[in-house]
Amino acid sequence: VEAKRLAQRAHDGMALAVRPLHTSFDGDTAFALATGQVAASFDLVANMAVALVADAIRNAVRAAATVGPVAGLAG
Repeated sequence: VEAKRLAQRAHDGMALAVRPLHTSFDGDTAFALATGQVAASFDLVANMAVALVADAIRNAVRAAATVGPVAGLAG
């Protein structure tokens, strides 16, 4: 149940980095897995996930290379 909630919270990170989000064509999906090996509060993990997802999207956009006619920021 908490892994499902965590995946849902990851969408908050997407919403911070991508606008508009949840359009008919973007295919935004998040998955969450848990091993249960480390004890941590759900809210701590979820808030970290929000920040990390947003950072990962921004970093990916900044590092994107040009492919064919589609220009990337990294060239």
